[in-house]
Amino acid sequence: MKKIILLTIPILLFSEDISIFDKYHIVVSKWIMDKSDALDRFLAGTQDSKSLSNTKVTLSYELGANNLGKFSNDFDFSLSLNLPRFQDKAKITLEKVLNNKSLVGNNRESQLSKSDENSDNKYNLALSLSQWRGKKASIYLTGGLRLGKNIIDPYIGIVSGYNIISNSKKEFNIKNRIRYYFAGEIKDNLSTQYLYNYSDHILLGWLGNLDYSNREKEQILTSEFIWHRSINKYKFYRVGFIANAKLKHFKHLRKNDFEVYVKYHNKFRDKDWAFYEITPFVDKRKEDNWHTTYGVKLKVGATFGGIKDFIHKNPIFRK
Repeated sequence: MKKIILLTIPILLFSEDISIFDKYHIVVSKWIMDKSDALDRFLAGTQDSKSLSNTKVTLSYELGANNLGKFSNDFDFSLSLNLPRFQDKAKITLEKVLNNKSLVGNNRESQLSKSDENSDNKYNLALSLSQWRGKKASIYLTGGLRLGKNIIDPYIGIVSGYNIISNSKKEFNIKNRIRYYFAGEIKDNLSTQYLYNYSDHILLGWLGNLDYSNREKEQILTSEFIWHRSINKYKFYRVGFIANAKLKHFKHLRKNDFEVYVKYHNKFRDKDWAFYEITPFVDKRKEDNWHTTYGVKLKVGATFGGIKDFIHKNPIFRK
């Protein structure tokens, strides 16, 4: 039933009579922001009735297929809680846990696998406490829960970052995330990115990612090069090359897979809250004996919340 509902979303979004869907979207968004405001007032210990929250919830569903007859499907949920009264003290997020992700391009965890069965999706509910922020560096203490099927795993951690270069043309930074899970796992993620604004509409970049876990014998190293072309606020093209490798005890580099992709992102008609992505790709993977494969992915999604200015301009949706 869930798959049938998700597959009908594009049909509904492309329909001519869109007013009922826009109204539904605004009502749901207003409910999300009202609840976020109530939580913000409770945590901040104030009775201020002014609406300040701009919380967003994003839902998306992705289907993929390749020339080997393999299929993938992936449902994603992310929550960006905006608590302006409480924000100076802490930041709360809920995001999907990705085992080996491309930082800007395709989601490697949902890459086409040998079966169409979904893995056990896990999410991090994180509370980030801002401790120190300098001109170029920052350090945060974090705590939260890793949530999954029959899993509630508390953790504490430290996030540190340093901006090596930051100006209107270039950005180069490094970030390290360490998490200590109460169940005994230690995870460390070291990421770096270099972005160059070639023009007002073209962005070039390199992104690197190293993942470590004390429960895994190998570490995963990801490198990605991107060319990004913005058409307008909602539409862009992106070309990327991804290389994944594995290390054992931080040495003995072993190639794992390569991928080239082209991503097209746009909104549905005049709905700036709903989007779709089409991503053809070509890759060579060790698990496929280095045979060249090609395929395409289709992703649809919608964002609720984050539209308080629009709601205030429509009296019908006010309290």
